[in-house]
Amino acid sequence: MSNLVDLAILFAADGLALAFVVICVWKSAFRRYLYLNLYSVSILACSAVRQVVLHAYGRLSTQYFFAYFLSDLLLAVALYMAILSVFDIILRESPLRNRAKAAFVSCFAIVAALSFFAISNSISHIYYRRFIIELQQNMYFASVVLTILLCITLAHLRVEDPQLRVLVYALGVFGGMQASGYALQNLLPKETSQASWVVIRRILPLATPILLALWCSALVRVPPSAVCSRVRKTSSEPTSFTRAKRCSPRW
Repeated sequence: MSNLVDLAILFAADGLALAFVVICVWKSAFRRYLYLNLYSVSILACSAVRQVVLHAYGRLSTQYFFAYFLSDLLLAVALYMAILSVFDIILRESPLRNRAKAAFVSCFAIVAALSFFAISNSISHIYYRRFIIELQQNMYFASVVLTILLCITLAHLRVEDPQLRVLVYALGVFGGMQASGYALQNLLPKETSQASWVVIRRILPLATPILLALWCSALVRVPPSAVCSRVRKTSSEPTSFTRAKRCSPRW
C-alpha cells in the first residue's frame, strides 16, 4: 500500500508537470513563464533518470544515492531560478530590477559557500555526500525565504495580474509545505509514531503535485491581466442602448 501511494504521488507530479507545459504552449504563455516550464521539464527529466538508475542498480546503491540527491539539487536550483523569473516579471518596470537580480544570484553563491564551510571538517569519503545533501536542503530553505519575499513584494506593489498572483500564492503553499515537512522530520524522531511518520515523510513529495496543480488551474481558470483589462474596458464603455437612454429626454 505504501509503494502504491508513493507511485501515485510520483505519477501525479509527472503528469501535472507535463500538463503545465502543454497548457503553457496552448495558452501561448511558454515564453512568459519560461523558467516555470524549465522547472516542470526538470521534474520529468529527473524522474526518468531516477527510475533508470533505480532499476539498474537498486535503491540501496551508491549510484542511486547520487542520482536521487543530485537530481533533487537540480530541482532546487531550477525552482530557485523559477522564483527569480517571477521576481523579474513583477519588477519589470521597477528601477530596482537589475539590483534585485544581482542580489538574488549572489545569494545562490552565498548558500553554496555556507554549505561548503558547514561540512569542511567532514571525513573525505563522506564529504561529497554531505555536501550534496547540505546544499540541497539550503537551496530549498533559500527558496522558501525567497518565496516569502516574493509574496511581500506582490502585496506591496499591488500587482493587478490575477494569474500571476495565483502562481505566486502556489509557490507560497509549496514553500510552506516544504518548511513544515523539514521541520517535522527534524523535530519528531521516527520512533515516536510509525503512523504519523508515514504521513510526515509524504509532505515533501506531495508539495510538488499540489504546486503544479495550482499552476495548471491558474493558467486554465484565471485570465491574465491583459484579458482582465480588456474586459474592464469593454464593460466600462456604454452600449448603444445606454447611450440612447442617456440622450433620451425625460418626460
